[in-house]
Amino acid sequence: NMDMYKFSKNTCLRTNTHRQAGFAELILFLFLSCASFASEITITVRSENGNLKTTLLPEGGLDYGKTLSTEKKTFSMKIENGLSEDISIGLWRSPCPCLDFKNIPENIKAGGKAEAHAILDGTGYEGQFSKYMILPITTESFGETKLFIPVNFDIVNENSSENVIISSQIKKDQEFSAPVF
Repeated sequence: NMDMYKFSKNTCLRTNTHRQAGFAELILFLFLSCASFASEITITVRSENGNLKTTLLPEGGLDYGKTLSTEKKTFSMKIENGLSEDISIGLWRSPCPCLDFKNIPENIKAGGKAEAHAILDGTGYEGQFSKYMILPITTESFGETKLFIPVNFDIVNENSSENVIISSQIKKDQEFSAPVF
């Protein structure tokens, strides 16, 4: 009987350990899922081998994911000037009238940083969109370069029967906020 008890106790301990491991994996999955839908991008302008170089992180650009047609989502766009001269940013061109910009900088001093906001308003739209936003950047030494920023989103109608589950999941996702590192 004692051997049976030890076996049962070990099995119980092993089951609890597996539950804890499963819980940890679930938390990690949720964190990584939310982290992949970052709400900001960083654009860096610098010189590399005598040429003007722009980088975009994450490379996927503005990925709003699924958005209800009744809501607005905002992306923060951080721009870092890694040059020893000022940069000018030309006309911000939106690929869709549903995308608006706020606090857009026209110039950024050498070594400076700025932040703009891209606001998606899904009102009156439905479906998947995948386009590019063009951001012209000019310097005195290098001239002009155009940065093509991917813009992706899927606007769903809250009243659609197939989107009832999606809309409740979007609302749940918005209630959960993962730490930003």
